[in-house]
Amino acid sequence: MDFTKNNVLITDDQNKIDEANAKNIPVIGFEHDGIKLSARYIVLDEEALDDAFLEKVYRRTNKLPLYILETNRTYVRELSVDDIDALFELYEKQGITDFIEPLFPYEEEFEYEKKYIECVYEFYDYGMWLVFDKDTDKLIGRIGVENREESAEIFTDEQSVEMGYIVAPEYQGSGIATEVCKAVIEYMIEEFSITRFTARVNEKNVPSVKVIKKLGFSATDVYADGERIFKLE
Repeated sequence: MDFTKNNVLITDDQNKIDEANAKNIPVIGFEHDGIKLSARYIVLDEEALDDAFLEKVYRRTNKLPLYILETNRTYVRELSVDDIDALFELYEKQGITDFIEPLFPYEEEFEYEKKYIECVYEFYDYGMWLVFDKDTDKLIGRIGVENREESAEIFTDEQSVEMGYIVAPEYQGSGIATEVCKAVIEYMIEEFSITRFTARVNEKNVPSVKVIKKLGFSATDVYADGERIFKLE
């Protein structure tokens, strides 16, 4: 059987999967009645072919960023290499790198983000994302979650992730950080069943401490790179 849905080929024919891969055509293998296939994406029944999954397959194949979520004032999506210039503009704003590391030099950062897209997004389906103003499509922040050693040490019995975020200075104090962080926490719970989070915050960064406490995080006695680890469970 073969059919196309949302520009994605669904087939139970290994030859057609191989041909689609060679031509960079989005394809999903459909295993049934003992048929075994070798494919990046495989489903066992048609009910799994919802729009979100098909969109993911299409975008991953065409190396397009996935849209993650929306809030009242923003939308969050994965970074693409086309965003590097805007990312540098964000990091050059006043105060952004007071408590976080700056970006690498341009070419080095470009290669780093390219590898990040290929390895982290592709493997985990989450990572550090970009935040855009809905009204202007302007990049106004960066937010996301990652697997970190410190987080695993605090929550040893269940999977956890570390949350990080920055917001452009002109948007600080508007509640954007809290709005987007809440949405990301809800997204991780719903999509990945991850309910335990940590965050590293420099205690001198008073606005960030206020945000993390407003989200329900509590301080621990653990420090990493001079920053206190907060946890949410």
